[in-house]
Amino acid sequence: MTLLDDSDYDYCNYSRIYEEYFEDERFADIEFVLDCGSRIKAHRIILSANSIYFKNMLQGQWKEGSMETIQIKETNYMAFRAVVYYIYSGKLYDTNGFDILKQTFKLADMMMLENLSKLIIDELSDLINEENWYEFILLGWEFK
Repeated sequence: MTLLDDSDYDYCNYSRIYEEYFEDERFADIEFVLDCGSRIKAHRIILSANSIYFKNMLQGQWKEGSMETIQIKETNYMAFRAVVYYIYSGKLYDTNGFDILKQTFKLADMMMLENLSKLIIDELSDLINEENWYEFILLGWEFK
């Protein structure tokens, strides 16, 4: 069995057709509830078609595969929302700042979304300055 990551998916060609369904509750069949109480409704087929992580979660042997509501623990709402937006659009959601980008990067790494990680690195490189350069070094050490 070959492990795939998101580089095997061609977001430029087909993911953007799903963008109009982001946050559209019509036909939504899965709901994510974060620790803060915020909820994100989504479509299993779109998540599974565009992410090997969600394909494994929703169609594989994970317990979440049969659930309609999935608890997302210890995850920032804006970072998780940015990941879901990327899966629907192939674009980086405007996250407004280093901390959210860093948390989104951690999720992208965990979910094997290599192209999202690259987009975040490009965005982060524009934010580096004299006050935060050390945080970039720490982030680099964390993810080698």
